[in-house]
Order: sequence, then C-alpha cells, then structure tokens
Amino acid sequence: VPVRMAYRSISEVNISFSTAAVTSAISISTPSEIFVENGTQATLSCTFKSSEVVSTSITVSWSYARQSTTDSIGVEFFYFSQGKPYFGAVPQFKDQVSWVGNLNKRGSITFANMQFQDNGTYSCDIKNPPDITGTQSKIVLRVVEKGA
Repeated sequence: VPVRMAYRSISEVNISFSTAAVTSAISISTPSEIFVENGTQATLSCTFKSSEVVSTSITVSWSYARQSTTDSIGVEFFYFSQGKPYFGAVPQFKDQVSWVGNLNKRGSITFANMQFQDNGTYSCDIKNPPDITGTQSKIVLRVVEKGA
C-alpha cells in the first residue's frame, strides 16, 4: 500500500525572526608618550570607561615591546584579575612593578626604578565582561639621562 505524504512548501510557512544586538565597547586611554629620567619611579597611567558596571570579572593586562623590535604585540608582564596582581616572567621587571590602579576608573602601574633598557612600547588592555570589545591603548616610554 503506497503511503502518501503531504508537504507544505516553504512559501506557505510564515517564519518570523527578531534579533536585537547590543554592542558596547570599553574605552581605554593612556598618554601616547612619556619621558622618564633614568633611575626614577614612573607611573604608567591607563584609564577606562565601560558601559557596564565594573564587576569582579574585570581584568587588566600590561605588555611590553622593546624599542628595537617590530613586535607589535609584546610580552605580557603584568595581569590583574579577581583582585590580585600577577607578575609575568620578564626578568627586567622583576620586583619593579606595583599595582596602583582603581578598578572603577584606572588600571595604572608604577615602576620603582626605570632603566634605559625599559625604553619601548607599553600596552594596557582592560576587559570588563561582558564589555570586552575595545582596543589596547599604547604608551611609548622613553628613558632619558637624569637632569637632561
């Protein structure tokens, strides 16, 4: 006995889709360039504005690319998450960096003793989930002779 099946064409079916996309981007700002005297303390300022309430999930990371390199990404040497600072394995920054940020508005760090080898580009990146879309902000740091 043959079985007859009924098919309804796509044009006969009413399908309705509704999508709403909400986009937000975290805004991160640093000075574009700073000059620091050799052997002195320096604070790398990084401020941010988020469309979301700052949560315990916020993260701050700093990376470094030497002045003599074309590496635009750099090496991550500092990470702040869940209220704790973590220090990367970059020997020149060992025992030099401290957290001076305020998670409601800035992710700044301080170096205790800047040296000529610290010349380079420093990048600050902040994520405040779900507000994770934003561009790192970069500082070109130049260490100069004391008294120059």
